[in-house]
Amino acid sequence: MGTGQTLLTIAAMMMLSRMVLAVNNDNAQSGSSIEMAAYRITGTSLGLSVIEEATGLAFDEKSDTVGISTVTNFTAPSKLGPDAGEVYPHYDDFDDFNGLHKVDSVSGSAVFVTNVTVQYVSISSNVITPSATQTYSKQMIVKVSSPFMTDTLTFTTIMSYWYFR
Repeated sequence: MGTGQTLLTIAAMMMLSRMVLAVNNDNAQSGSSIEMAAYRITGTSLGLSVIEEATGLAFDEKSDTVGISTVTNFTAPSKLGPDAGEVYPHYDDFDDFNGLHKVDSVSGSAVFVTNVTVQYVSISSNVITPSATQTYSKQMIVKVSSPFMTDTLTFTTIMSYWYFR
């Protein structure tokens, strides 16, 4: 084997090594992307399950069994959260979820932390703004995070009270 053939063989081996490294790098990144997608799907399921659970309850503690005709009869904004003696998952109205901090460890996955905020909001011209007083609408913000995810998932819903005369 001459010097030219030796140099060609060395160059071919270098190209082959570089190609193998590139393929392995792509496979590693694909695996990471698949894991991140699985974490996000699980986090989305946890966040939306809290929203579905809350929207299936009464708008307010005071409107649970009777109709309310004026917003001042609703729970004061400073009192939003579970009432005395209520603990999750035995809530009876939407705003009981305010301040909920829940840690879930899903089998075969990561640990997820869910934090919930509920506040009164005003809605006008398709603009939603927090309100310091009672209104006919409450907004729930659910944030789901995990040490295994690079970002925090945020879900928002609005529940409104409708009083028909």
